[in-house]
Amino acid sequence: MVQNVIAADPATEPLLQQSDLQYLGAFKVPDGKLGTVSQINPSFGSDAGRAMSYNPINNSLFMEGNKFEVLLAELCVPTNIVNSTNMSALDTASVLQNPLDVTGGLGCFIGPLQNNPAYALFGTSVSKCSSNHLEDQQMTIYLSAKSGNSISVTRASGVWDTGLVLPGYTLIEPNGGQATIVAVNSTTLTINITNAFVNDILVNNMPIAQYPGWVIYNYGGTNLSDGGVLIGGTLVDNVHNKLIGTTYTAYDGQSDTTYSHFTANLNWNSSVGTQGMYRLGTTIIDNGALSAGFVDGYMGWIPTEWQSSFGKTALTGNAAMAIITRTSYGPSAFAFNPSDLGNGTLGSFDNPVSISPLVYYPGSHQTLGVYGAPGTNPAYNMSTEIKGIVFPQGSRGVLFFGRTGLGESCYGSGTINQAEAIGNSGIADWIIAHNSQLAYDNCNIPVNDATWKIASCIVAGGGIPYTCGSAIMDAAGNDSCCYDPAISDKGTHTYPYAYYVWAYDANDLLHVKNADIIGTDRSSNIDTSCATGAVYYPWCIKPYAQWDLTTLLAPYAAAGNDGIAGHGDNKINGAAYDSATQRIFISQANASYGLPLIHVFHVNLPSTSDSTPPAAPSGLSVM
Repeated sequence: MVQNVIAADPATEPLLQQSDLQYLGAFKVPDGKLGTVSQINPSFGSDAGRAMSYNPINNSLFMEGNKFEVLLAELCVPTNIVNSTNMSALDTASVLQNPLDVTGGLGCFIGPLQNNPAYALFGTSVSKCSSNHLEDQQMTIYLSAKSGNSISVTRASGVWDTGLVLPGYTLIEPNGGQATIVAVNSTTLTINITNAFVNDILVNNMPIAQYPGWVIYNYGGTNLSDGGVLIGGTLVDNVHNKLIGTTYTAYDGQSDTTYSHFTANLNWNSSVGTQGMYRLGTTIIDNGALSAGFVDGYMGWIPTEWQSSFGKTALTGNAAMAIITRTSYGPSAFAFNPSDLGNGTLGSFDNPVSISPLVYYPGSHQTLGVYGAPGTNPAYNMSTEIKGIVFPQGSRGVLFFGRTGLGESCYGSGTINQAEAIGNSGIADWIIAHNSQLAYDNCNIPVNDATWKIASCIVAGGGIPYTCGSAIMDAAGNDSCCYDPAISDKGTHTYPYAYYVWAYDANDLLHVKNADIIGTDRSSNIDTSCATGAVYYPWCIKPYAQWDLTTLLAPYAAAGNDGIAGHGDNKINGAAYDSATQRIFISQANASYGLPLIHVFHVNLPSTSDSTPPAAPSGLSVM
C-alpha cells in the first residue's frame, strides 16, 4: 500500500519541487450577469478570479468576479476536470451562490481612525467605494442633533466632485441618525436630516481618509480602476461557519490604511452577516507603524501539523502593488488566528489581532531586487504581483502564486512598435536621434528645454511627433516608451511576463517567527546582507526555488496587443488549496475565451511503501 507521509516532526517534511505539481486540467467560469444584484459589467470579467478560496463542504470556490463591481461568488468545481487546450472541451463551473457584496459596504471602512464612531455617505445601488483618492476630499461639516433641519455643507477648499457626491446619498449614524443629500453644486451640499442624530458632528477641514466619520461610498457605477476598494482575499472557516475576507484600497497614497479583515456567513441565503473591519498587528520591524498593505490580501491555512510550531492557524499577506511604499517588495506572510477577529474587542484600533511576521521586504530591505533597477530580475521587479498563498499539508514548502516580468524594467506607455521604444529610452534620446527630421510651427521653445511639449506644438513640413503606441510623449524626459505588446497603459512594464511561483522553506519562516540567530550552518536561502550571529529578520530569507509556469499556461492565454498568442500580461489572479485531495486551484486571467480559467494541480508528495511486517500466523499445527 502506498500512502502520503506526514512526518512526526514537520521540520523534516520534504520541500516541494515544480515536478511535484501534476497538472490535471482546467475549467471555465460562467459568462453574463448572474443573480439579481444590479451589475454594470458581466459578473466575471477577463481579469476576475481574485481572492480565491476553497470550500470543502461544497467542493466549491469563492472568488471575486468583475473587480469593478466588488462582488464575490461561489462556484461549484466541475466533476469532470479536462486536460485540453481546446476551450470547447472544458466544462463550465455552475453557480452555487450568485455575486454579492459580502463586505456589506464595510470594506470601505479601512481608514486609520475607524475606531471612533463611524459615519458614512451611502448610496442605494451596487456598493462600492469612491474611485477618487479619498485623501483628496476635504470638507467642513456641522450637523445638528435635531431632526427636520436642512443644512448646508461647504467645502473648506476645492470643489465637490459632483460625479461622486450625488443627491440621494444618505449619511448614516450608528445610533440611528440619518441625513440625505438633496442638492449639490461645486462648493455646497444641501442635506436634510430625517432622523435625529444622538451627537453633534463637527468635521473641520479634515481629509476624509484621515477622519473616522466620513467615508464616501460611490454606488453610482464609476469604475474603480483609479483607487477605490477591492477584495484582497478570502478564507473558508468551516469550524466557525465563517468566510474570512480582506479588502484593500487600490491607491493608498498616504500609506495610512489601517483596517483589513472582515467576516461573513458562508451561506448568504438568510443573511450575509458581515462583521468588521478588523485591524491586525501594531508595528512591523524596521518600518514603524504597520500599514494594512502588508496583510490585506491573500490568505491560506497553515497545515495542522505546523500550527503548534507557528502558534497560529492561518497566513495572510499582501505585496507588490501600487503605491509600492505601503507594502512589501516581494512576497509577504504573517501568521494569525482567524478566530480572533471580533473576539471581544480584538481587531479594534486599540486592540489589534496578534500577528507573527514570517517574511516581508520593506523599502529599506529590498532583498529580492530593487524596484526599478536596471537589468532583468524575475524574483522581483516593477511588474511583479503576488495573488495567492498555499502551504500544502505533508510538506514544508510555502508557495506564493502570481506573475512577474522577465524583461527590463520601464515606466511609461507601452507600444508594440519596437522602433518607438528605442532602447526603452526617454524622449530626450529620441529628440537627439530625430532632430534633423523635426520641423515645427508655433513652437518657439528650444528642443532642449525640459518644459517643452511636443503635443503643444504643430508639427509641420514633414516633421514627426514622438509617439508611443497611441500616446504622444512630451519632452520632459521623465517617462519612457516601453516595448510591451501586452500592456499599452502608462505604468510599469517588464515585458515579457511569466506565470510565476515563489517557493519558501517553512523552516526559514519559523526561524523568523522565533527570532532565531543565524548560525554558521546557514542555508543558501539566507541573504548575504544578514550576518551570521544576527537575528533572522523577515527580509533575510529568500525563496529556495522559483518556478515559471508559462510554458504550461501560455496555450490558454489571450493574444497580446500585437495579435500574437502568448504575448499577453500572463497574470495569475488567485490560488486556493484542498488539503483532503491535495489539489491546488489557480485562476488565470485573460484566457483566450475572454474570461478567466481555473487550472487544477495535484500535489504529489514523496511516498513510501507500507513496511509494516505481516502479523505472525496463528492457529497452525504441525502434522
